[in-house]
Amino acid sequence: IGVRLVGSEMCIRDRLDAPWRQMAASPSVWALAVAHSASNFFGYFAASWLPSFFASQYGLDMRAASDAALIPYIFGSGAAAGAGAVADGMVRAGVSLTETRRRLQLVAAVGPALCCAALVAGGGSPVAGGHVPLGVAEALLVGAIGSSHCLAAGYGCGAQDISRRYASLIYATTSAVAVVAGACAQYATGALIAADGAAGGAGGFARVLALVVVVELAGGLLFARWWRSEREFE
Repeated sequence: IGVRLVGSEMCIRDRLDAPWRQMAASPSVWALAVAHSASNFFGYFAASWLPSFFASQYGLDMRAASDAALIPYIFGSGAAAGAGAVADGMVRAGVSLTETRRRLQLVAAVGPALCCAALVAGGGSPVAGGHVPLGVAEALLVGAIGSSHCLAAGYGCGAQDISRRYASLIYATTSAVAVVAGACAQYATGALIAADGAAGGAGGFARVLALVVVVELAGGLLFARWWRSEREFE
């Protein structure tokens, strides 16, 4: 018990003595917060609203809509493992760790943005007056969620690159910002769909997807600009 108490006190002291000002001024820390926030914006929307998307846009019952929403995540889990293998291969081939993180995070941001943009460009589902068949929508969402899971080798490992001592603290702090962004996505989705329904329309999801495109592209570009895989806080 004594050993555990001493360890807890050391952990608390370590957090109190953390270089908070330097962290707040670090471009790499902001890169983590921005990339995580953008990913959460799309991720929270997809996790919560895809069954509703398939039900309202394609007239599926809830079981069929849930099945359709599950398929992209099956591919996403494989994409995360694949991204790790690709990142390791890039580093072995001589690509810098900074560049490896940037490239994988760009895939994680630009992939969902392009797939969502394609859904918007197609005018949405036939129910919403568009021309995107169900199979095409499913394929685009597989691409969106699959590519988004490349974040596992992007910002997901970034905190460990810039600090071993404070990696958990940096990740937790930037995650707090990202959770707020994810909550904003939930609110924005509900508000846009409710407003569209009140106006008698069926294209509320198109505006949500267009917003995802903007947020993801902004997050990916800012990460690429600010990120450095260099030890900063030890």
